[in-house]
Amino acid sequence: MALYGYQPSSFTSYLREKSKVQAVEDHIEHQQQVLQLLKDNLTLAQNKMKQHAYQHRNKRCFDVGDWVFLRLQPYKQMSLKQAKNDNKLSPKYYGPYKVLQEIGTMA
Repeated sequence: MALYGYQPSSFTSYLREKSKVQAVEDHIEHQQQVLQLLKDNLTLAQNKMKQHAYQHRNKRCFDVGDWVFLRLQPYKQMSLKQAKNDNKLSPKYYGPYKVLQEIGTMA
């Protein structure tokens, strides 16, 4: 699958019976070793990517009644009037606002 992009044919039917030809046995054993190596490398890569993604994240929990600042930079807010050429001097955080209700784990 790593080479061609589609699921390869399975060798499980060949593994149940021993072949009389040694070359076939060697080929099947080599294929199993390559498959295990690919699985191990994929797991290592996934773990490395996960560690890199979570490196700068921190868990924030807010309770009802806490005071928080809101960051409004990623989206253009139409409700807050901004000066035309003063974007770099405008505040990045607005508030403090009181948490009134907990909607879910992230909001």
